[in-house]
Amino acid sequence: MRSCVSWLLRVLVGLLLVSAATSSAQTPRDRRVRWRTVETEHFAVHYPEPLGHLARRIAFVAENTHANLREILDHEPRERVHIALTDDSDSANGSATTLPYTQMALFAAAPEDIGALGDYDDWFHLLVTHEHTHVLHLDTVGGLPRFLNRLLGKTFAPNLVQPRWFIEGLATHEESRQSAGGRLRSTLFSAYLRMDALEGRMLRMDELSSSVDRWPRGNTWYLYGSRFVDWIANEHGREALTAISHEYGRRLIPFAVNRTARRVTGRTFVELYADWQADVRADAEAVRARVEAEGRVEGSRLTWHGETCRSPRFLPDGSVVYSVVDGHRDGGLRRVFLDDRAPVDLVRTLGESYVQPIENGRALLYDAIDAHRDIYFFNDLHRLDVATGEVTRLTDGRRAQQPELAPDGRRLAFTQNGAGTTHLMIADLQDVEASARVLRRSRRYEQVFTPRWSPDGTQIAVSLWSPGGYRDIALVDARTGDTRRLTNDRAMDTSPAFSPDGRYLFFSSDR
Repeated sequence: MRSCVSWLLRVLVGLLLVSAATSSAQTPRDRRVRWRTVETEHFAVHYPEPLGHLARRIAFVAENTHANLREILDHEPRERVHIALTDDSDSANGSATTLPYTQMALFAAAPEDIGALGDYDDWFHLLVTHEHTHVLHLDTVGGLPRFLNRLLGKTFAPNLVQPRWFIEGLATHEESRQSAGGRLRSTLFSAYLRMDALEGRMLRMDELSSSVDRWPRGNTWYLYGSRFVDWIANEHGREALTAISHEYGRRLIPFAVNRTARRVTGRTFVELYADWQADVRADAEAVRARVEAEGRVEGSRLTWHGETCRSPRFLPDGSVVYSVVDGHRDGGLRRVFLDDRAPVDLVRTLGESYVQPIENGRALLYDAIDAHRDIYFFNDLHRLDVATGEVTRLTDGRRAQQPELAPDGRRLAFTQNGAGTTHLMIADLQDVEASARVLRRSRRYEQVFTPRWSPDGTQIAVSLWSPGGYRDIALVDARTGDTRRLTNDRAMDTSPAFSPDGRYLFFSSDR
């Protein structure tokens, strides 16, 4: 009887581990796409034909990353890692798993204008480092699980059932330690955690180890996990993280994570977490004291729903229209008034948008994700009639974002994404698809964001990302596309806007 129970327990554990492996590349649905493969010693990169240059770059980056990470994590996979590279989305993302084989799925798109992923010196290096850390970590299997894998096929991966905060925390820790960017260095990401500490809202260990249903939602595992894991590395050495991975990777029965932590560090994760939280609170209070001493300046708050507010623009009557994702309903464009009137939802969108009022406030230009050929979901430009609610789609599959109409009411500037690069485009509003052309062609993998016209219509201010992690403000000649940089440093300089008389250019920065 005892042997039967033991056998059933092992079967159940195996099924649990298999079910945990849910991250995999989707099968392409576009039958017109021709796929190719480039192979290296440790990787096979599968890609659609237009991405050949990027695929070769990914292969080169992956080999260099592997050479570093295999020493740090003390693991070498027995099989080649397969990478599926696609350009099917305007979102920056990736995934990795090791069951039934080691694989990554990478999107070619770079991160959005402002977000947790925005601080990077080389996006593809950061992305591959993060996902390959997952591969090496999750593929670390020893003891009885390794024996069973050789006997039954690749079935067991104990590290797959570690808490998500440790899995993502370790990968985010390495993405930052292996580069001059990463989320550990993101001032925006740091602000999220600092405000949790100052408002007395830091998550308990049990909350963090479960599904998190509040801001910043799924990013919480990356936010808390990366900084907690980094703290453990600073207190007990980076080798402690490797030891935890190998110790847990030998376990057939999952979930005893505190026992693993105690064996490696002498203390449980719960005890370590309490000390880390105390340090976070102390650092947050120090920042608050410094800001208060320098003189904190704040505006008048117009919204109270939290989560994401983006692209606020004044309408002629003084009200404000903006993009909202509040975590309680679909995203969309909302109008908020400066008096006691209730906000008005104008149109629903899939996620966040950039918006500009036109025609004296009677219409809005905005970008939104929409279907293309019933296969892809790309950003396209739309026009909303505020009075009737009628939406007119201006582009189809162009991957266009951040529209900005010139003072003459005719020329439209916007950004266009593709193959890991964004370009500055210009078109006639009357027929955007037919008239669109490249005004400023970016260098490969360069990014351009948030075009804003000068009041006289001769220049367009943009925020540029350039290799090396430079996020700067630049002026683009609206006729020739010639570009002049106004800043040149590692600060995050974003969201340029001219003063009404054109004498000044305002922008936000974390300098």
